[in-house]
Amino acid sequence: MGGPNCSLYLAESTIKNAGFGVFAGKLFSTGDKIGEPGLGIPIIDIDPIMKDKFSPIVDYLQEPDAVGGYNEARIVDLFLPGVQSLSNYHTFFTNAMKGGLNHTESDRNVDSLAGSQTSYHGYTMIAQTDIDQGSEIFSDGPEEWLNDFNMPSIEEFTKTEKIINSLYDYHKQNPNLTEEQWIDILYRMQMDIVIKPGVQRLFPTTLEELLEMKSLGVSKTKLEPRSLEWIKQNGYCLDNIREGESKIKGAGRGAFATRAIEQGSVISPVPVVQILDRAILDLKSEGGSAASQLLLNYCFGHRKSSLLLCPTSNVALINHSSQIPNAEIRWSKPSKNRVDSDVNYRTGELKDLDIHKDNKLSFNTRLMFEVVATIDIEPGEELYLDYGSEWEAAFEEHQQQWSPPIESSYALPRELNANNTPVTLSSHLPPQYKYECRVKSENPEPTRNEYEDYNSIFQVFDDRYLLLHHKNDFKHWYPCSIVEINDDGTFMADLYSKNSFDEIVSKFKNIPRDCIRWVAAPYTSNQHLASSFRHFIPIPDSLFPYRWRSDYVRTSSLYLGRHDEGIDVELPENSYYQAEHEKVLRAAKCGVYFAPSNIPNAGFGTYTAVPLVGKGILTNTAIPAIPVNNNVPGSWSGTDYVWESAKAKADLESAGLDYKYRYSVLVVNDGALANSHPGLVNEYPTLGIYDPILDRCKDPGAGAFSDYLGNTFKTTIALGAGEELFVDYGESWFTGRKQFDDVPVHKNWLHANQILASLWSLFGPEYANFSENEVIGLLEVVKQAGVDEHRTRMALSPIHTAKELVRVIERNGTAQATTQTRSQEWFEKHGQCIDHVYVKDSTIKQAGKGNFARRFLKKKSTVLSAPLMASFGEGIMRVNFTTADDYDISRHEMNEHNLFLNYQFTHPRSSVFFFPITHAFMFNHNSKRSSEGQEPNAMLRWASWNKKSQYFLKRPLDDLKKERYSLVVLEIIATRDIEVDEEVFIDYGIEWEQAWNTHVRDWQSPCDNPNVLSSRAIRMMNDDKFNPEFHAWSESHYTVCQLASEKDPHLMHLLKEGHSPIDSDEYVFEYLGITWNHIGFNYSNPEGNTMRKPCLILNANKEKDTFEVAIFYGSTKHQSIQSRKLQLKGDLSAESLEFIDVPLRSDMHWKGGFRHPIFIPDEIFPKQWKDLP
Repeated sequence: MGGPNCSLYLAESTIKNAGFGVFAGKLFSTGDKIGEPGLGIPIIDIDPIMKDKFSPIVDYLQEPDAVGGYNEARIVDLFLPGVQSLSNYHTFFTNAMKGGLNHTESDRNVDSLAGSQTSYHGYTMIAQTDIDQGSEIFSDGPEEWLNDFNMPSIEEFTKTEKIINSLYDYHKQNPNLTEEQWIDILYRMQMDIVIKPGVQRLFPTTLEELLEMKSLGVSKTKLEPRSLEWIKQNGYCLDNIREGESKIKGAGRGAFATRAIEQGSVISPVPVVQILDRAILDLKSEGGSAASQLLLNYCFGHRKSSLLLCPTSNVALINHSSQIPNAEIRWSKPSKNRVDSDVNYRTGELKDLDIHKDNKLSFNTRLMFEVVATIDIEPGEELYLDYGSEWEAAFEEHQQQWSPPIESSYALPRELNANNTPVTLSSHLPPQYKYECRVKSENPEPTRNEYEDYNSIFQVFDDRYLLLHHKNDFKHWYPCSIVEINDDGTFMADLYSKNSFDEIVSKFKNIPRDCIRWVAAPYTSNQHLASSFRHFIPIPDSLFPYRWRSDYVRTSSLYLGRHDEGIDVELPENSYYQAEHEKVLRAAKCGVYFAPSNIPNAGFGTYTAVPLVGKGILTNTAIPAIPVNNNVPGSWSGTDYVWESAKAKADLESAGLDYKYRYSVLVVNDGALANSHPGLVNEYPTLGIYDPILDRCKDPGAGAFSDYLGNTFKTTIALGAGEELFVDYGESWFTGRKQFDDVPVHKNWLHANQILASLWSLFGPEYANFSENEVIGLLEVVKQAGVDEHRTRMALSPIHTAKELVRVIERNGTAQATTQTRSQEWFEKHGQCIDHVYVKDSTIKQAGKGNFARRFLKKKSTVLSAPLMASFGEGIMRVNFTTADDYDISRHEMNEHNLFLNYQFTHPRSSVFFFPITHAFMFNHNSKRSSEGQEPNAMLRWASWNKKSQYFLKRPLDDLKKERYSLVVLEIIATRDIEVDEEVFIDYGIEWEQAWNTHVRDWQSPCDNPNVLSSRAIRMMNDDKFNPEFHAWSESHYTVCQLASEKDPHLMHLLKEGHSPIDSDEYVFEYLGITWNHIGFNYSNPEGNTMRKPCLILNANKEKDTFEVAIFYGSTKHQSIQSRKLQLKGDLSAESLEFIDVPLRSDMHWKGGFRHPIFIPDEIFPKQWKDLP
């Protein structure tokens, strides 16, 4: 790679994990310049910036004291691309030192590019010793850098050498010691005798290593060997470029070929140091006017990124030409000699380039370009890159807008010096100038109060010093202030530190004129000019990684499938939005419709017809949940409509029973009508309350309706008018049914969205340039080979064209693209309103809740439509505990009919029972047949608009039995005008009315028995939880505790009687009177909310509002020991404890509770459905 005549190479350093290093391709004698001269780029006031932001560029900056440029600002650092930035540091093998810079500043009065390029050039390193061919070039580095590389100090190297020499002599004196003996000697020397960490790191561990160190020297054995042949084969040549005056007018220095370079050959490697945020180069320094640091002009960047890549080699010299470019950049592989060598940063995120501020190992260059010849290049030919049209346009704009600075009388300091301009007192100097004084010693003597005679201070430099420093124009010049001018033309001056213009280091008198020179004052040289051109060198779009661009379209940035949650109405400060929503509903024609679902073959779905502003809005009226016994004989279509009892806080209704005898709940409206779309869930069921309104000790109506109140659904996101409402059935509802094998679940929709968002990102951006066919072709590859899950492929299956892909993006996701937003006109044509009535306490005593008009309802208008779920035979309405072992109904005085019966619509001569899946069962009965009654304001009729209803009304019952889901629709029709907030009644029929009257007449209070407590009485106990009379369990009530977690260290394990005793305090047969057989364990296996557990109150602390409780868990088995777990908790909050009914003993199960279905009028009931005598 380097060629046979190369004097310098860039190759893997001999220092482990130090990245690249610079190697000599020839012998460099002491005092020789190493490599071709390069630039020096001053960076000003970087320290204050680095307090807020950080970049590895700081590790490549050099102090300007002996190099040049210190007077540019209060704080100056130099970036020296070339050997200085490319070479590594080594404490023991330092063989190169800093050289000095030349300074040439252009005339700002005539040069439009003044300040646009550095005035400092001609920099090389100097060979501090003779450097053999093939040796790595090392300079002396800062101590913290060496520490990060675990580099021992010179003292530690020397100490180790001394020990090695002594051990070698010992080895010669004791040649019979075995290898194992030597290993032990060296181990003890290293670990017990040598205490300096640096020496311990250097120390050998075997006799072979000891002999190698003696032969090669300690320091060399710690470096990776590099032969000259290896360097030539694996390294890059660094001397193909030399500095010179550019042929482009005003461009300053340029790069010229030192030898013939063939087309396609690498001219130079370009390791780059990253600046992640180029804003750190913005200037706000005192007195400065330029917008950015000059370094910006020498770094590579991109218009769509904050990243800068600053070259550490001499390619910084290459100027722009779009007319005659002969070189270009391309990516190259960075050094593998890094701790992170396995990382390809070009394929990662921009943030991955960030470094660890306190770890210099992370400062190694992680990226590298190559400059490559695009044509054959002759020796001496200037090299040009085409910076691109963006840079060229910015440059042209600068040229057109440029004008000379206002201070047009400014003279360059070099002209003042060349003309031997008289020196004045510093107090009389124009603000843009300062003086420097030359000292005759390596360092000025520390100041004393009196002025030293300049001629008396003279240091005789030895040949070595002169050899190393004779060409350094800056080393002996110091900032000075002329305080007095003598008659003989000499001067008295104060000399200042180069690091602080306020610190006087020496005072001299009798200074001759030729030892004083004019310099620009800080912040006044050309590079500070407001008119100076600033622009990075653009990296071509074809080279710049897409993911580093600010306009890179990421999958996540498209938010595909994400929803706007809107306002969180559940927050206290936003609670008023619910009342505002009710106003919107009342003003609307309708707020909620059921209509044909967007999901094919899914029947009806529910839709919002008004906007829902955010999370937590009630989507419909709150209704009771109806408990239903799971042990339903035969096939019952209701199994697809029931919810886990925990959804209505009914999970302990049947605790202790086998699953088949437990209870689920029916929740109508969205609980039965809304479909589930795993990719579009936008509402969730609220946790209802258990609130018995009536008392069976007093009220005949107690137990005739559900006490699980307040059940409804709330939005999870903001929704627009016309969107379908979807609930979450749970993934098992789809994955457990073979007919739904093709239905994507939530994760499949997410994956499909991710895939399409990623592919869409190839479409639109200016950098991508993928055609429609290429993107769709890639999608087909993804479907066929890239996606493993069948359900994900099904989510992608409808998309075959770019147009279909665009629709998915416009609809915001694959799931959203399966639906349409419906218009009000569509609803009026295809839908039925289900929120004309809402639920609240009925005006009829003993009736519980009822339906009330939300809007004015005209006579003959539809109040509510009710799709009906059909069941056949009265057996489904019975409590089906089939044996005494299952549950003794008579002993527990249970009602033999499920409460479910009271919500059924039927006919006395038919076996079919219809359950409305809207809140139509909340219309209470009224008729003028009763002396206290009144004419109902609504009636029942079959829906004429529903084709299924009209079809099945003409078919026999056997045809209905063949169908699983709702088939017919009842409507409740206003028989007169109904006012807003008026309760709506229907006539349940004379049979129902007579049954109710008989029930009331014959009703007797069951509470003569003092052990019987009504559900309402038990509920009211919770208003006085610290009353000790309630703490003991009774036949009617017990205590449950709501836990946040099962994790508690205080556990007891109760063993079954007859079990072998266990030697452990945790395993006992009895604890505080609680044994294995305690009934609390029977109540401890609720179906849903497992964190509501039976518990016994042990102690109460009313002052702290807490209880000490024993909490019952089910059986557990650990290491063949079967036991029942009892958890002890001493600080349960009162709000987490509750008194509730014993399972199946609430009023809703009481045998004295009224049971009767609602009868459909004979005149509208089909004759062919009357299958009973």
